[in-house]
Amino acid sequence: MVHPGLKHLKTSVRWCSICNVPLLGEKCDVCGDKGFYLKTRGRTDLRPVFEEERKLILEVLDKQYGSGAGGKVLYDGHLMLANKLFYVDQAYEIISDGRLIGHFFFDVYIYDWVFKPVEYGCLRIFKNLGIGFFKEGVKKGGGLKITGLNLPLEARYLPVFGEKGVYGVAQLTGNGEARVVKTFQPILNEEETKPSGLEDVLKSNLEYLRRRESRAIVFILRLLNRIRKPTCVSYSGGKDSLATLLLVLKAGVKPKVSFTNTGIELPETVENVKKVADSLGLELLTVDAYDGFWKGLNVFRLPSRDYRWCCKVIKLIPTARLYRRAFPGGSLTFVGQRALESRKRARAGSVWRNQWIPESISASPINDWDMLTVWLYLLYRGVLNLVNKAYFYGFDRIGCYPCPSCSIGDYLLLEKIHPDLWSEFRREILKHISDKDLLSLKYHLWRWKRVPVKMKKVVGEVHSRRLEKYVVKDDGVATCLVLDREIDEDSLRELVKTLGHPAASYVLNGNKVVFKLENKNRKMISIVLRAAYCLGCGSCEAWCPHEALFLNRDGKVHVDETRCKGCETCMEKCPVVEFLLPF
Repeated sequence: MVHPGLKHLKTSVRWCSICNVPLLGEKCDVCGDKGFYLKTRGRTDLRPVFEEERKLILEVLDKQYGSGAGGKVLYDGHLMLANKLFYVDQAYEIISDGRLIGHFFFDVYIYDWVFKPVEYGCLRIFKNLGIGFFKEGVKKGGGLKITGLNLPLEARYLPVFGEKGVYGVAQLTGNGEARVVKTFQPILNEEETKPSGLEDVLKSNLEYLRRRESRAIVFILRLLNRIRKPTCVSYSGGKDSLATLLLVLKAGVKPKVSFTNTGIELPETVENVKKVADSLGLELLTVDAYDGFWKGLNVFRLPSRDYRWCCKVIKLIPTARLYRRAFPGGSLTFVGQRALESRKRARAGSVWRNQWIPESISASPINDWDMLTVWLYLLYRGVLNLVNKAYFYGFDRIGCYPCPSCSIGDYLLLEKIHPDLWSEFRREILKHISDKDLLSLKYHLWRWKRVPVKMKKVVGEVHSRRLEKYVVKDDGVATCLVLDREIDEDSLRELVKTLGHPAASYVLNGNKVVFKLENKNRKMISIVLRAAYCLGCGSCEAWCPHEALFLNRDGKVHVDETRCKGCETCMEKCPVVEFLLPF
């Protein structure tokens, strides 16, 4: 089912049978062919498969079906595309010659990459490699006895064929047995196709790209005429933000470029940001979170997909500080955000106001673009040399390398490309898991506070380790708060000022504080937590409407009592309060 926020988007692609390329527009610009609809599962958001990833896929096919098998299933010189699948880890549909060849995924059960041939992949394995099992009329779920086949030990899937052609795929289960996992309409033959590459795709889709570019530029110009604010492009180092930047420049605007260095970016990303800004002659505004992530680990522990403190601490807060400094009256910021990336982004629309930078308006001129359109546009503009190198290593997305949204496959690729970065992160993971919980390291179970059912089927029942930083004891007369570290007395004295008058009275003894404050227990607990676990992120300073708070050189908060109105905005915007306060 397609999410309601995506219904207005084109999620199907046609294929030109003459030029052997995908068609994003109504017809092929080279031969005029309208093509046939490409068969994919769910929404279609295709991307090219580049050389390093292609090598990996061919290696896996060789392991499963014998030396040289990869080149007989995925032909050399023929464009290969990937379409993301919903799976417990990384998984893609692999498409070539307008046909669904197979599923390439990281199998969490065997902890390795696997190629599962489907439809035309099964036909090619049967026709070109002579591998398959003859069995008429077997249905999905049916069992097979495998005899007389000399298959490699790594073989996982076997085409099933009958008199009318290949019609299914069976998974080998061991002991000479297999189970049919998919059936389809019998396929006997495949039409011959000619080689094609990304340049050929561009030629066949030029008019479509020009229309897309024109619409995006009109969108940009309308916003510029309506919103009279300084223009900026938020550049992440990824392909989408590069396409957005090129569109803004094409509209005749020379924007400032902003980049938030989270401190855990891939080296290729940091290098790319500077290269793009220098190559295009643009002013680059940067802000650094420095070691904020590593300091945050000591307070919040490892982040997870349902506990993403890191986004606020090392991304949103530094960005808010940068924009408040660079654009005190607000800005019009263009962002490379696409609706097909996620449901949340589909709901956001093309123009929105960022709650962390309310004075600024964000907009995405490529909100309704698919991934293939972005790649073709970069090729069309002749800037593939400005694309982040990490894409060509096999990374599907560009972001923080310890991100809990990454897959196991991503971490294995990180270990291969940047073993030093992986080793550093691995050491941190080990600090937060017990020796008896090494499954958490292997399967990266730390990525969830609540491990999903599909992963539990692999690793069994998992008990998440609770984050216990303090204990609260309330006897009705006074409240005693005991923390796992000493409380900074100077910080506590300063932050108590934000509670207004009369100030709270308390007794501090190392990691213990006792206080009596009618109806303000939650507020006082928040103040104590902020004093003990402050990361020096500057959120309170950036958000204070009265400019009453500031950070000194040591990163400690100071409060100007003559300015503070006791509005508690600083408390509301503090990540320590948000992520450590239980109520």
